[in-house]
Amino acid sequence: MSRRTDHGPLRDMRHFAREAIGVFGAASADELEHDTAVHFAIRYLVMTVGEAASRVPPEFRAAHPEIPWVDVIGMRNRLAHGYDQISREILHDTVALYLPKLVGQLDAILGDE
Repeated sequence: MSRRTDHGPLRDMRHFAREAIGVFGAASADELEHDTAVHFAIRYLVMTVGEAASRVPPEFRAAHPEIPWVDVIGMRNRLAHGYDQISREILHDTVALYLPKLVGQLDAILGDE
């Protein structure tokens, strides 16, 4: 018997990742250095993606190893607790390179949900 999975946290991950990508636009790491509002908005959104990921049941995470769960949750923890250790370049690369791929992976799981 298959147990129904609550996709709420997955939908939240996708939503906040899309929001971060939208706020980010095509900003460079230098622009993040000078636009404090964009920088903090992106930090919050990326942190929220990781928080939502931490709420996905471990069994579901194990069934979907294509999602880099440890990295996503780890980034949340680094932003929350190591706030002074995250460079603008890391934040830039997270949004520019990794979140679009994550959104694609979540789209494959969630479909049009």
